[in-house]
Amino acid sequence: MVTSQSGAYTAIIVSRDEDVFLREAISSALSQTRGPSELFVVLNPGSRSDSYAAHVARSFGRPVRILEASDAGLIAGLNAGIESTSTEFVAFLDSDDLWESHKQEVQLKTLLADPNLDASTSLVTNFRDAPDGTREHVLTAPGIMFTNTTFRTSTFARFGKIDVSATHYTWLARWWSQARERGIRMSRIESVGVLRRIHSENSWVTESAKAHQELRNELRSILAQKRANQRHP
Repeated sequence: MVTSQSGAYTAIIVSRDEDVFLREAISSALSQTRGPSELFVVLNPGSRSDSYAAHVARSFGRPVRILEASDAGLIAGLNAGIESTSTEFVAFLDSDDLWESHKQEVQLKTLLADPNLDASTSLVTNFRDAPDGTREHVLTAPGIMFTNTTFRTSTFARFGKIDVSATHYTWLARWWSQARERGIRMSRIESVGVLRRIHSENSWVTESAKAHQELRNELRSILAQKRANQRHP
């Protein structure tokens, strides 16, 4: 059951057992000028209760809660978070990224002002951790990742949760494509909401060739389906 408290939202972070950036991610979510009613740290099934991620999540106390996904991997973790959300809005943060402090306040203001909107996105800045401990900004651009989007929770009842048959590299393109086909309504705030960390353990770095090949195949499939739908509406 979704609560009707105006502007209440759940933050969802999917994490691995040993996730060195998790503390920073949780801190950035809890430091919002409009903080979450609850924050789920979703772990793989069978994760050790003494794992680093579990220890970090427990160290924050309320409103942080630990959830266990039904299956391993990011998709199962995101779906577990969505299924457990009881607030009107839901927002996602990758465990190695950071929210700018104003992100949620601005996006929620946008969504509350227009009940017809399903989601609000923001600009994203890619960055690297420099050797001296500072952040080296690489690129700022619009994005439609989950980590820079706040949704009405009802959006996932209308457009579906994440397709479990998709891969780590294709689920995002598939979900957004299907949601757009079904008429999702969204806006974008013209400020940076997310700092996206580029690092050596990022799967898009470690498995770059595989990731881009799978994404290219997915985009070809989406385009082919669109063309088929146009020929046979």
